[in-house]
Amino acid sequence: MAGDFITALTESRYGVALGYYIDCDTALCRDDLPGPADSWAAGDYCGWRGFEGWESPAAIFMHSEADSVTHCAECGQVLRHDLTAEGSASITEALERALDGDVGAAIERWMDAYGEDVDLPESYLSQFTQGYAHAMLWANTTASDGSRVDPNGWLNGNDPEWAVSAFDSFDQASIREDCARFIRENWLDLAQLPRSYGRTDDGRPGPDAVAGSAGHDFALTRNHAGAGFWARDLGDLGDRLTKAAHACGESSAWCHADDDPDSDNLAHLD
Repeated sequence: MAGDFITALTESRYGVALGYYIDCDTALCRDDLPGPADSWAAGDYCGWRGFEGWESPAAIFMHSEADSVTHCAECGQVLRHDLTAEGSASITEALERALDGDVGAAIERWMDAYGEDVDLPESYLSQFTQGYAHAMLWANTTASDGSRVDPNGWLNGNDPEWAVSAFDSFDQASIREDCARFIRENWLDLAQLPRSYGRTDDGRPGPDAVAGSAGHDFALTRNHAGAGFWARDLGDLGDRLTKAAHACGESSAWCHADDDPDSDNLAHLD
């Protein structure tokens, strides 16, 4: 944005600068600016490692958009400014790799800074939500007469999210919201689940589908079922995920009788 980049220590109408930079490798946060303030005010930037004197450092403001996350070259903290669509997508891609077991220090710092605004990887979210909805149908849904429901009888081979689709549209949104919030708040623990955690459960989720299995156990655990995160021999990891699931409260579902003319979908959340 024109006018975002104000030189030296001058504050602007855009607010207090988060830091300054010369290029992508030499950004500094306000706490790590080199030399005394009076030398900066006089335009003397020789204390800045990498500065070649051809221009003054540019200010970084919260609303300064960039295509990548900016770190302070000295302390490593993230200078939390706005990102372009490309910049946001880069965090989502890194999160997807992390949830597949490739967790690095950078993604932890990025999620600390941007976590609430990061788009979750669509594939992981879809598998997690499908596993969750399947477990809700299998373990937490009763018919109007109180009998258990067999969700496999509702399987639609043409719908990859058949379990989610078994709920009415309002409850589908609620399920996706609950699952997204749980992933966002517990992504680092979910990323540490062993690859062997995925398993087949009546055909869904499939082999090695860690995300689907995690969603499945989220549904069971939050409802204090006889299986779930706590029963997977995960040690402290299982304890943390169990505590997080319990904190979400219980959720159950019910369905109309098959011949109910007012029901356009089978399952509904209480």
